[in-house]
Amino acid sequence: MTMNPKITSVTSLIAINDEESLRRKLEDLEDAYGEAIRDAKRDIDCTDINVNDDGMIWSTVAGVSAPTGVILPEHAAKRIVMIVSDIDGQPITKASLNANLPTGERFAAFLPPLVKRITISIRLPPRRIYTLEEYVAGGRMTERQAGVLSQAVRDRKNILVVGSTGAGKTTLANGLLAETAFRDSRTCIVQDQRELQCSGSNVVSVVTGVMTPREVIREFLRHNPDRIVVGEIRDGHTSEEWIGACNTGHPGGLSTTHASSAQLGLRRIASLIGKVTVNVDHHEIAEAIDAVVFITKEGGRRRVVEIVAPTGFDGKKYLTDTLA
Repeated sequence: MTMNPKITSVTSLIAINDEESLRRKLEDLEDAYGEAIRDAKRDIDCTDINVNDDGMIWSTVAGVSAPTGVILPEHAAKRIVMIVSDIDGQPITKASLNANLPTGERFAAFLPPLVKRITISIRLPPRRIYTLEEYVAGGRMTERQAGVLSQAVRDRKNILVVGSTGAGKTTLANGLLAETAFRDSRTCIVQDQRELQCSGSNVVSVVTGVMTPREVIREFLRHNPDRIVVGEIRDGHTSEEWIGACNTGHPGGLSTTHASSAQLGLRRIASLIGKVTVNVDHHEIAEAIDAVVFITKEGGRRRVVEIVAPTGFDGKKYLTDTLA
């Protein structure tokens, strides 16, 4: 069947107009941000920009948060929120706004009456990959920890990185993906925002939205993956699929989740699965995950605290061996 050339022409024109409209909106957003936020965004070590309800702009650089000394005018904050809402196509509901921008930034805002004045949080996509060697040089992990993680990647172990919000889970995951063994593999990555990066030549990277992480992982199994990487595990279905893939011939996987210790990371996976199924197979979880890395942020500094290997489940808690 031959496509009508007139229809093709109109479709192309619409696409061009949409692209031009988005470009202009993004330019308007950059203008609304103001010089202080734009300067912070230019710093490749900056991961987060926050505006509190006193208007002060804060930036987090290399894990350390500090005020910029600049106040964002209230009218500028309102303009920013309206532009982001327009770009994302999402209405402002319940005095808050959450959006994933085409530039890779995560945007969140609270609005009055929840707060005195608009507060803004911008999570920037990684612009710089820190290798494990750089983690050691910066005092973020020991040489032994780096050696254990590097060997785990080479041995195709399934690795779970856990920590609190802002602890640096994604940054560390990118450091692991920079290891040669990942770059030499056919690596399939699923995430809700393009934060994980692998410089290998045989990489499939899927952003969720049209499909759920669970659906994408199932589809990955048809695409000849060597390793399956999940940006962050947030729900039971994703947990089940990743654990199942790790246990059924797809070793060498990597994922992250929120937890305050390695032990709690395992319990977090079990808890999520428990929300979607009656019987949680704790032994399957212990068999699937070969190494749990706990990273924390203390006094503004990120540090790998422990790396453990699950060995079983005694009916109450997961049994682990300390690796480093």
